[in-house]
Amino acid sequence: MLMRNPVQTVDGHTYERPEIEKWLQSSNKSPKTLLPLTSKELTTNFAIRSCIDELVQAKLRQLEDRMDQEVAHACAVVEQAIGDKLGAEDKAKGEGPSDAKCAALERRWSGVEWCLIGCSIYSVSDQQ
Repeated sequence: MLMRNPVQTVDGHTYERPEIEKWLQSSNKSPKTLLPLTSKELTTNFAIRSCIDELVQAKLRQLEDRMDQEVAHACAVVEQAIGDKLGAEDKAKGEGPSDAKCAALERRWSGVEWCLIGCSIYSVSDQQ
């Protein structure tokens, strides 16, 4: 688990603020060394906080990229399935797909709530 509020004690060790505050309520010793602390003063460790923030931002960017890739893949699967469905129906009738058919099939499509297609979002949940 990442620290949310890293603080440093006078002996130079860094802890999560709520945890070290709890420790210091019942002890005047360092939890790391068990040596007496000259003060219970806590200082925000900005260097550690900055590193944590950078790590979190990097992980968020990775997750966003992964989600974008997964959404794009899901949309490609949906588009292919819609195209296959329309193609089979139209081939049997000797027709090409119409916009009305595409819209009707998108409304009936089950299993997918939202699909990002190009720059627009289309609802493809079960609607009759």
